[in-house]
Amino acid sequence: MNTDLRGTWLVSKCMCKLMIGEKQKSSIINIGSVAGIDRGQYPGSMAYSIAKTGVNMMTKVTYVLI
Repeated sequence: MNTDLRGTWLVSKCMCKLMIGEKQKSSIINIGSVAGIDRGQYPGSMAYSIAKTGVNMMTKVTYVLI
């Protein structure tokens, strides 16, 4: 979870600070997984699925806020 979710958050946060106020249009692309969308697909990988679900939601919320 620390790498998948926290790492994505920290990089996105830094990039948002750099992108705000720029005249050029920019994008942040986060890589997710079907494990974050389809429940029960991968038994034994609960932490991974939770982290990828968090990445998916964080991406959606960041898009709305920016």
